Amino acid sequence: MTDLLRQAVEQVEQLPDDAQNDIATKMIALVDEIKWTRLLNHPKTADLLDILSAEGDVEDETGLT
Repeated sequence: MTDLLRQAVEQVEQLPDDAQNDIATKMIALVDEIKWTRLLNHPKTADLLDILSAEGDVEDETGLT
């Protein structure tokens, strides 16, 4: 954990429980967003999505969907 994050957590600990939970919910959402952004921007992701799309097209053309 970075020093800045440690300072932020210390400040959040001083807040009432409902405010802590609000901040925690926002942090979790932000972490999820960052994970998805990194995943979707990874070079291998585009290749995999192209493969899956092509497979889906074949399945659709052959009536499997």
